[in-house]
Amino acid sequence: MAIVRVWVEDHCIACATSEIICPEVFKVDREEDQSTVIENVDFSLYIEKIKEAAESCPVDAIKYEES
Repeated sequence: MAIVRVWVEDHCIACATSEIICPEVFKVDREEDQSTVIENVDFSLYIEKIKEAAESCPVDAIKYEES
């Protein structure tokens, strides 16, 4: 299955786990104290890393949608 959408929910604690695991997709915005998804990324190149980031999130804030 392909990942068609990735997002970070508001309860993110900006621990940087997602950015460490998959810096190609996630970036921590230090000013907003929130992890964000980098725009215009081809998620198909990073499926396993996106899933690992979501599974590793301590507050379950990393979400993705598959088709």
